[in-house]
Amino acid sequence: MKTISALPLLSITLLASTISASAQIDLSRATQKGIEISRQTDRRPVPRPLPVYQGNPKVQPLPPQRFQPKPNPSHQPNPNPAVRPVPMDTGKMISVLRGNSTSSHSAPTISNRTTKIDPKVMPKGYEVYRMKQGRDRAEGVSSPPAQTTRVKDGRPMASGERTTPPSSSSRPPRVETPPPTLNYQVDSHSQLATSSVRFRKGSTELADSASYQYLRNLASALQDHSLLHHRFVVEGHASADGSDYSNLLLSQRRANAIFDFLMSEGVSPDRLLAVGHGESHARFRPGDPEYLLAQDRQVVVFKLAD
Repeated sequence: MKTISALPLLSITLLASTISASAQIDLSRATQKGIEISRQTDRRPVPRPLPVYQGNPKVQPLPPQRFQPKPNPSHQPNPNPAVRPVPMDTGKMISVLRGNSTSSHSAPTISNRTTKIDPKVMPKGYEVYRMKQGRDRAEGVSSPPAQTTRVKDGRPMASGERTTPPSSSSRPPRVETPPPTLNYQVDSHSQLATSSVRFRKGSTELADSASYQYLRNLASALQDHSLLHHRFVVEGHASADGSDYSNLLLSQRRANAIFDFLMSEGVSPDRLLAVGHGESHARFRPGDPEYLLAQDRQVVVFKLAD
């Protein structure tokens, strides 16, 4: 009986020892795994702290900005009269146009100017200028009387002899061919050059109000009492962009348009000569940037050397 009762107690003891041994094994495995996990955690990089803004935390946001396009050097927008420089005033124009002719200490410097003439677009004021030049040369010179020649045999007619004038129907019309070039002399110290007078492309119309105001100031300066006894030439110049012939015609048309404008403002047409020089005085080549070519499209005013 004693042997039989001891068997369950022994089995319970063995089971308890087995359970405790397995628990110890599991605990050791868990401990080892925890150690490995902690080691892997220690190997991870420690993140750096975020920088702290030391300024004013109450920063006002900027107002929304309007889109501003970047300037394109190849594109020249229409000039705005509000941002363009103020045109030269009348007083400064008068002082420039006087030159050295009003000074008693120095004589004016005479310069020769030459340009081509095309019969399609004649310079305005050319007829009056030619008449005045011819009258000035003829003053004080007595020309011999013209001697009439016979139509039939070519011998000079005797005094008192009459001849029948040819009929008007058989007389060919008189066609006066202008010279290929126009030569005139100016006072080089009276040069008034500007590129502020702008025209529309390929046209004789002014491009903006600043050009209109400049020409109005020029008209007022030409009517000053100190300049009333002088004559002036208005030169139109073109850039090298385009053909020489087309630039010559366009510059002459623009000079004629300035002539008409000054005449409408009260300047006597007998005191003006409009001349187009085309691209003969251009300083830049056709391939240069537009802002350089625009400097050659200018208007130059000289005082004529009488």
